[in-house]
Amino acid sequence: MFTNVLFGLGILVAAVSPPNTDGMPLINQGFGQCPDESVIEFRDFDSNPQNPNALIRIFYGPDGPFAALVLPDKQIYLYDEQRYVSIEELQLKYPTPCDIPHKTKI
Repeated sequence: MFTNVLFGLGILVAAVSPPNTDGMPLINQGFGQCPDESVIEFRDFDSNPQNPNALIRIFYGPDGPFAALVLPDKQIYLYDEQRYVSIEELQLKYPTPCDIPHKTKI
């Protein structure tokens, strides 16, 4: 019983952790400026070389990452909320990446 509880907690922790891009090849990067004049940087990592559609796009603000798009899972990890949401759920709450809470000035 105790082992099952520990195993369940381990899965729960793994399920809400941000994606780990260590060792993944960087395949693209860029940036954009939001209407509030903050700059958002993004970096695309190849999460599975056998699948051309598998990538993780990390969005960075001045104080670090604030969101991660995981494809082909179509989920977004929100660093402030420490949880994954679907793309559809995200678009209802935050229509653009600029709307996702992030620090705007250094």
